[in-house]
Amino acid sequence: DEATRHIPVIFMTALGDLEHKTEGFSVGGVDYITKPVQQEEVLARIETHLKIQKYREHLEKEVQQRTVELKNQTIELEESNRRLNKEISEKERAEEKLRRYSDLLEGKVRQRTVELETINQELEKKSETLERQKSQLEKQNLEINISRREIERKVRALEISQLRLQYAK
Repeated sequence: DEATRHIPVIFMTALGDLEHKTEGFSVGGVDYITKPVQQEEVLARIETHLKIQKYREHLEKEVQQRTVELKNQTIELEESNRRLNKEISEKERAEEKLRRYSDLLEGKVRQRTVELETINQELEKKSETLERQKSQLEKQNLEINISRREIERKVRALEISQLRLQYAK
């Protein structure tokens, strides 16, 4: 019976053969004492079985308490696991988004680098053209300055000639 199963049963009988003892243990007995009984032995066995029952109850309470603690810890761990999985998912999405932006940015940097290299090449060509033009202008300016000096010298020479002619008259 489930209601009385926890109560330890000690068989006290005159039947002392092995078959009867084995049958007594198989039906749930915790001890088997044969007659004639000695009071001290019976009391010692009862005391031992009461201690064992007390330890068993204590252990069952501890098992129940530990089971409750483990269930609570399991609930906490499952909640922590859900939060961590959520964080991992969020971080993975953020990393993927960051990778996409990084790839996009790298593509734009490469494109802009090509554009800037093209512009730089054009500027170098224009710079070379401007250097040539500057050189030509400097040469022309030099020629103009030389021509102007020659003209100024000729104008002075004419003025001097005119002055000589005026003095000579």
